[in-house]
Amino acid sequence: MANKYLTALHEILHEMKQSSRKEILSIEDASIFLGVSKSYLYKLTSQREIPHFKPLNKIIYFKRSELIDWIEKGKIPTNEELILRHRNIANSN
Repeated sequence: MANKYLTALHEILHEMKQSSRKEILSIEDASIFLGVSKSYLYKLTSQREIPHFKPLNKIIYFKRSELIDWIEKGKIPTNEELILRHRNIANSN
């Protein structure tokens, strides 16, 4: 029983290692990479809220670098960043 779990864990780790090197990700890879469900990714793609590719209107693919850019666009500034931004605006006026 323990061997069965260790084998499954080994396979999962191997898949994660392989997907961490790919630039073009499948829906499964992107789901793991982003830590969201596949159904949520399908929703984001259907609403055109996340960059993706759909050659021949079939399988959906994602570019790792574009997913990183997409994540970074949602950055929430820290309090310190907000204070600095406010000071810069006040100094420029």
